[in-house]
Amino acid sequence: MKKIVLINNFKLIALPIRSTLKHKFPLIPMEEYILWKNDKDKAFDPCIRVYVKQGGSIVNVCNNSMEIKGKVGE
Repeated sequence: MKKIVLINNFKLIALPIRSTLKHKFPLIPMEEYILWKNDKDKAFDPCIRVYVKQGGSIVNVCNNSMEIKGKVGE
C-alpha cells in the first residue's frame, strides 16, 4: 500500500485493518485493545504494529463492521 501511495502521489490514504489477536480478548472493547502496548512499548497486536511501523495511525474504530452473536464460550 505504501508503494501505491508514493507512486500515485497521494497525500493520505485510509485503510481498514483487522487485528490478528483481538479474538483472544472478546470482552475487551476495541477502543481499549488498540491502545495496548507490548513490553517494548509497541502496539500489542502484530497487525496494528505493522501499520504503525509503516507510518500509519488509528483514527477511528468501526464498531459495526462485524457483529458476532453468541456467548463468549461459544
